[in-house]
Amino acid sequence: MRHPKYLGFVLIMVGILVQWPTLVALVIFPIQVTKCVSLSRREERGAEADCGDDYRRYAPGTSAFFPRRGSAARLSP
Repeated sequence: MRHPKYLGFVLIMVGILVQWPTLVALVIFPIQVTKCVSLSRREERGAEADCGDDYRRYAPGTSAFFPRRGSAARLSP
């Protein structure tokens, strides 16, 4: 998983919506999720620019936001 901090942030926001379901929280939620996705894509472009082919080989085998089953085995050299 390439973006665990953004997944964690979205899960925290879901928890806030469940705990305090206010109109403000409901309006802010999709804005924040969109911002998280946008920031993650910007970080990926930066990683690709910095690491080049290494990152291009790494990214397709790694989920962006949700862990995949058996993904730890792919990290071994």
